[in-house]
This record gives sequence, C-alpha cells and structure tokens, in this order.
Amino acid sequence: MGRILKYGFTQDFITNMDSYLVSFMDLTGQVQDLISNNMVKATDTQLVNDIRQMNSFGNFENMQKAMQQQFHTIMDQQFQQFSMEEAMKMVTPFDHGGYLMGPGFNPSDTMAFNAQQEMTNQMNIMNDMMNQMNMMNDMMNQMDMMNDMMNQMDMMNQMNTMNGMNSNNHFGV
Repeated sequence: MGRILKYGFTQDFITNMDSYLVSFMDLTGQVQDLISNNMVKATDTQLVNDIRQMNSFGNFENMQKAMQQQFHTIMDQQFQQFSMEEAMKMVTPFDHGGYLMGPGFNPSDTMAFNAQQEMTNQMNIMNDMMNQMNMMNDMMNQMDMMNDMMNQMDMMNQMNTMNGMNSNNHFGV
C-alpha cells in the first residue's frame, strides 16, 4: 500500500510541477522576507544569499531530477525484487511454494517435454540406422576377406597344379 501511495504522490508531483514551482517560489520569497526582517544585518546577508542560492530555479530543477531518479531507482529495485522472487519460485518444488511445473500442467513445459521426447526418438532412430550400417560394413569386410582367402587358395591350387605338372614331365629321362 505504501508503494502505491508513494507512486501516486510522485506522479501527482510530476504532473503538477508548474503549480508546485510557483508555490515554492512564492514560499521562498516569503521565507526570505521573514529572515531578512528578523536577522541581524551581518549574518543576514550571508544567510539570505545561501537561501536564495539553495532555492533558485536551477536547484528546484535539480531536486525534480533527483526525485525522478529516486522514483526510477525504487521502481528498478521493486522489479528486481519481483524478478528474484519469480526466479526462486521457478526452481522451488511445488511442495515448498514453487510453481506447479512439468509436462501436462503448463503448455510451455509440455511443449518442451514433447520436443525433448521427439529429439530423443529421432536420435534413437539415427543410432539404430548407424548400427545397421556398421553391421552391413562388417559383413562386407568379412565377405571381402573371404574373397581374398578364396583368391589365395585358387592361386595356391594353380601353383600346386603347375608344380605337379613339372614333376610329372620327364622329357627323355
């Protein structure tokens, strides 16, 4: 409630600043007259000059800027506090005062869960395909090795056949 009143006062002050300025300047003149009539001349001059300097339009403008800055600072602090509280609720379990979250309760959580499930399914399908391709490659490699072995056996048979022919050939002996 205090924040609302403070905000309302600040907004009223900002919107009615011209009328406040006139009232402020009028009050300043009255205070200066009162002080100059009741003070000793020696101290009166210095005090009146200090008051005039403090209450000049420039300082009123500075006061206005300071109040606006303070208003913005308060609003920023309130927003930061709100953000921190919301962030804490986001990570706090429901049983301890946090938000009820998860698939099925909140549309964004449900969408994120579904997207994660879909990605997991796609990755599993890709892994299965890669495993099948690896098995095919292994089978192809085994077939190549068997072909190489068969070629080597054929070459050995040919060499044995040639050796056998050479040993049976006795040209004139």
